[in-house]
Amino acid sequence: MGVRIPQMVASQKIITAINEQIGNEFSAMLQYYAIGAYFAAQALPELSAHFDVQAEEEKGHALRFIARSTGAFRSR
Repeated sequence: MGVRIPQMVASQKIITAINEQIGNEFSAMLQYYAIGAYFAAQALPELSAHFDVQAEEEKGHALRFIARSTGAFRSR
C-alpha cells in the first residue's frame, strides 16, 4: 500500500486567484516572445535571445502553478 498524502482544500477565492495568475504568467510569456520576435526582425539577436529566456521563465512559473495546484508535484 502506498502512503496517502492528505489533500488541502482551497477556497474558491484562492482557486480563482491561482487560475488568474496562471493566465498572467502565460500572457507575459507571449508578450516576451513577441518582443523577442521584434528584436530578431530588427537584427538584434542578443536582445531577442534575452526576451526568449524571459518568456521561458514565465512559462516555468505558470507550469509550476499548474503542477502545484493539480498535485502533480507529489509524483516527482
